Amino acid sequence: MADLISIDRALAQIPTATDDDTTVIAALITAASQVVETKLNRTFAQASYDELHSVVGPTASIWANNPPISDLTGVRNNELPAFYVQLNDPANLVQRATVDITPTAVVLKKTLNNVSTTSTFTFAAYPTFEMLYAAVNALGSGWTATGMNSQFLQWQTAEMCTNHGTRSARNVSCPLLVFWWDEVYYQVNKTTGEIILPAVRGVQNYRIQYTGGFSTVPEAVQQAVAELVQLTFASRLQNPLMQSETLDKYSYTKAAQNNWDLLSLTSKSALSMYKIPRLTTQGVPSKI
Repeated sequence: MADLISIDRALAQIPTATDDDTTVIAALITAASQVVETKLNRTFAQASYDELHSVVGPTASIWANNPPISDLTGVRNNELPAFYVQLNDPANLVQRATVDITPTAVVLKKTLNNVSTTSTFTFAAYPTFEMLYAAVNALGSGWTATGMNSQFLQWQTAEMCTNHGTRSARNVSCPLLVFWWDEVYYQVNKTTGEIILPAVRGVQNYRIQYTGGFSTVPEAVQQAVAELVQLTFASRLQNPLMQSETLDKYSYTKAAQNNWDLLSLTSKSALSMYKIPRLTTQGVPSKI
């Protein structure tokens, strides 16, 4: 996560700060930025995003996690196997044989006689499925690749689905899956990040790729972060266990609210406006 405000922006909110305070304030900026983005369920920085989305409930829309969308480069669904990987172990001596698809590689791991052997095939070294297929078959040690779909011979291995976790391949064919169907009939509201299409229900069954976020963090969000930094900075020397204090005729009671509750009305409204609601499995927005 990138910081949402600069050190100068924070110092403008804390005019009493000295040069000795800048290290502490910089750390508070990072912490406040992470808290705000986590609470709002979004990343503000403009970047390229590659996301998997589930379609559940009465909806015909997919919502990008980090609007606004400046460029939507892909909306795909329907997984198909490019080919299958299997560790043949007719004597059932191998303890485990697994396939893991990471964002950069296919990782095969075999555990036999208390020894684990890992073979990694990076997408950079094997950029097409045809090359990867040949490399797995050349590995030996019981590993085989079968059922190569000719449609995917020249497809990029980097297109593989990475959402299945570590799967077994011991005496079972483990598919290497790709989203193969590019959607044609859809519309996009770039401001809200809504992609409207006749979506088919399923779990992580749509892959969207886009450039999203803000080139400049909205001023209202910057102000909220600056206030949060200011409030946290002001409370750093207070005893968190002390609720009130009296000295002769002077006394005070600390506010019961925490720093988030003490934000200005403008900042609270801004954060509410930029919050991205998340959907439950029933397709109903979760509580904010």
